[in-house]
Amino acid sequence: MSRPQPDRMQRAGFTLVELLVVIAIIGVLVALLLPAVQAAREAARRMSCSNNMKQIGISLHNYHDTFKVFPPPSLDAPPQRNRLAWTVHLLPFIEQLPLYDQFDFSRYYNQAPNYDFGLIAIPTYHCPSNKSKRASIGNGGEAIGGVGTFTTNYYGVMGPKGTNITTNTAYPWSNAGGHGGFANSGLFQQNISKRFAHVTDGTSNSFAIGEISWDDRGGRRTRYRLWSRGHQQNNWMAPAKNIANQINSDQTSVFNDMSFGSSHPGGCQFVMADASVQFVAQTIDFSIYQAVASVDQGEALQLP
Repeated sequence: MSRPQPDRMQRAGFTLVELLVVIAIIGVLVALLLPAVQAAREAARRMSCSNNMKQIGISLHNYHDTFKVFPPPSLDAPPQRNRLAWTVHLLPFIEQLPLYDQFDFSRYYNQAPNYDFGLIAIPTYHCPSNKSKRASIGNGGEAIGGVGTFTTNYYGVMGPKGTNITTNTAYPWSNAGGHGGFANSGLFQQNISKRFAHVTDGTSNSFAIGEISWDDRGGRRTRYRLWSRGHQQNNWMAPAKNIANQINSDQTSVFNDMSFGSSHPGGCQFVMADASVQFVAQTIDFSIYQAVASVDQGEALQLP
C-alpha cells in the first residue's frame, strides 16, 4: 500500500519576503506610536511640574499668612546678611521643616553648615522635564568635593525692564552691578519682603514664580546655581530674575536677565500671585509679558 503524499502546496512557515513585510509593518506602527507615547510622557511631566509650582504657590500664601509678608528673594543688607534664597524660607511650608531647622541663618549660603545642604535634592524645586538637576560647575557654579550641588528650576520674578505700554514710561529698576541690575516692580525685590497690599494690579494678573528648566541647547549653556543661593547686594541675583527677554530666548549672558523658559514645547509655566499656575506661550506679546511681570504699575493687561 502506498503512503499518502503530503500536499506539496502546504507551507510549514512564512517565507523570507513575508517576514520582511511583517517587520516593515511593525516598524511603521512603532514609528507612528512613538511620538504619541513621547507626547503622553511629556504631558505627564508637565502636569507634575505644574503640581510642583502649585505647591510653591500655596506655600507662598501660607508663608504670608504666618509672617504677613512674602519671603524676600534674599537678604544681603543689615540687619540680616546671609544670602539665603527664598527657597530656604519656604522649606517649612513644603514639608521640609527638619532640613530648615538645620540652617544657620547667621551664616552665608556657602558657609558651613549651610553649604553642605546643597547636596540634598528638593524634588519640589525640580521640573521633571529638565535633565539638569545639579548646579553648573565652573564659571561661578558650585561643587562640593567635586560633586555638583543640586539646583532649582523655579525662580522669583523681580519685574520687567523696558517701557510700560500703558504709561509709556520706563519700568523702575536699579542699574547696579554688572549682571543686569534689579527690576523693582515685581513680587520679588532685593532685600524687601512685599505683601498682598503691594499687588495693586491684581493677584491673578501678576507673576510670582517662573520656570527656568531648559537644558543646554542652541550653543547656549544654562547657568544653574545652588538651590539655596541668594544674592550679593547690588550685584548678582540667583533665585529671582528680571523679565528682560522673551520666553525660551535662552539668554544667559546677563545673569540677572536669564530668560524664563522650559523643556515643555511652546513656552513655560508661571505661578501667579493668587497661587494659580498658568502656561505662558513663548509667542506672547512682549508688552503683555512685561505687564504681567509687574505687580503695581497700573497696566490693565491680562494673559491671553
